[in-house]
Amino acid sequence: MQVLEPPPTLPLQIDARLAEQAVELSLFHNLGHPYWARREEIYSVPDPEERDRRFAELAQEAFEALSLREPIDKALAEHPILAEKLSRLLIVPARAQRDEGAELFVEPGVARNAVLRLRPETFLEPDKLLGILRHEVFHIADMLEPAFGYDPSPPQTASDKPSTQAVVVERYGALWDAVIDGRLASAGKAPAGARELRRRQFLRAFSSLLGTAAEEEFARWFEEPQPRHEAMVAFARGPQKPDAAVP
Repeated sequence: MQVLEPPPTLPLQIDARLAEQAVELSLFHNLGHPYWARREEIYSVPDPEERDRRFAELAQEAFEALSLREPIDKALAEHPILAEKLSRLLIVPARAQRDEGAELFVEPGVARNAVLRLRPETFLEPDKLLGILRHEVFHIADMLEPAFGYDPSPPQTASDKPSTQAVVVERYGALWDAVIDGRLASAGKAPAGARELRRRQFLRAFSSLLGTAAEEEFARWFEEPQPRHEAMVAFARGPQKPDAAVP
């Protein structure tokens, strides 16, 4: 797989095909842009590997010239821990909107590689893209932050029933999304409507909490400046009876 290489100070690689698709979507209604003529010229290169290399170089040049990379750089710059602790951050295409997100892979030893999945269409809306990136990059930053104490094993015990495990995982996910957007909101970086979105998700996931208690718990977590993985797992497990049905 070909990738676009960023400046050496960033542990970042962008999938060449994703960059190319984002560029072509951006220029879809601008057929007079020089990119198209230059791309057409590359088809005459006889060697397939050299032709692919030139396509990748052209995509990289256009991707940066069109400022499509700016939201990525902005989101990454807000978390210096990524450059300190990541061996590589790879940005690859997502098949659908529900697949957009981040994952961290820890190899034996010290290698930590992260993957961000994005649709090329999302690059057409830079403000929306920045919001997605800020949220997803925060997930990675939390996982790398020693004070957060992230444990990659599922938030469950061996005695949990499968139904209990699923509820705890769902609750933890809703809680983590809430504490991330809460910190973004505190910094003035959360997208419009983020609090209400996370509130609805929290109340749905923690449906055994009722009325004022549910609202108070959501507010407490949304406003938590220094969340800890262990405390979040404990809250997701109880005392809200994790084996209760979730609508």
